[in-house]
Amino acid sequence: MVAVCPGAVSVVVGSGPQTFAASVANTTDDSVTWEVSGVVGGDARVGTITSTGVYTPPAQVNGNTQVVIEAVLNSDRKVEGTTTVKLTSPNGTGGGGGGAIDLWTLLTGTLALGVALIARQSPSYASR
Repeated sequence: MVAVCPGAVSVVVGSGPQTFAASVANTTDDSVTWEVSGVVGGDARVGTITSTGVYTPPAQVNGNTQVVIEAVLNSDRKVEGTTTVKLTSPNGTGGGGGGAIDLWTLLTGTLALGVALIARQSPSYASR
């Protein structure tokens, strides 16, 4: 199981970075590869992400108003955790939000992270 935190967020294109964390459970190799909308490390079109989960949005909205951040388990590429990033232009158009996350997103992201941490502490929990 892989969980990505925080849950869905909004960022302004051309702004500073957003850091994501991957929580991995039930494996001895907890290393992940970060992708942005299926592109390892991202690119100028969707934004870039470092090997440590630091996402930098693109300089401008190029038709994409939402990207998917993926943490893919290196030991089993079929296992991944995802979250979404809404891209907003500096004048407030193109994705809405302007950096805030709603309560539901915060709650579900916190719950997913809690389950992942419990599963990591107690591997038998995940098999129930």
